[in-house]
Amino acid sequence: MLGPVHINTRASPRVMLVEPSKTTGRADAEMLEIVQHLLLSSPPGEFDEVWYDAQILVPKLISPQILAGIARAYNHENLSVAKTADGLHVLLHKAAEISPTRYVDYTTRATFRVDHVLRGAVTVKETLIPTMHDVMRHAIDDAARSYVMTTFDVDARPSAAVHVNVGRAELVIAMSGERANLSNFWSGNWRSEWTEQWQRNS
Repeated sequence: MLGPVHINTRASPRVMLVEPSKTTGRADAEMLEIVQHLLLSSPPGEFDEVWYDAQILVPKLISPQILAGIARAYNHENLSVAKTADGLHVLLHKAAEISPTRYVDYTTRATFRVDHVLRGAVTVKETLIPTMHDVMRHAIDDAARSYVMTTFDVDARPSAAVHVNVGRAELVIAMSGERANLSNFWSGNWRSEWTEQWQRNS
């Protein structure tokens, strides 16, 4: 059964991923929106549990495509971390997104294919990354990664990333840590984002 719902007030009300087809009844459309809301409001570490309960209640209502879209929105909002088979962590931040399932890591200069539902990642290839302000980006990235690794417990899977947005002349800094102990009914997430703009002629 679904337990008490902890509303994530940061979940964007603009996200509307449910697009019922013309053959979908009004009741089903309303249930889709309710399930989407519950999933986007899942407490840290409990997205899978909420989805498990939703499948029992409405087993055929949500397509894999809709679920992937909801999971992507949730991962961006909560700065979730995907993990590769060899242990690399990929911070799922919208500034790192090339396409809905492709993300770039400026530190390793690698591109990853991401499964938003399973939060798994596979290294695809190295990619060409703009070198503009790379010295600044690298220095901030080192400081951010050092901060989360010395401040967060290792079990929180701390991650940090610094992205370059050349078109908007800015650096985007993201940090995230999450820890859950669902058997003892607690979980927590700490995340933070900063944007640093520079002059275009600098």
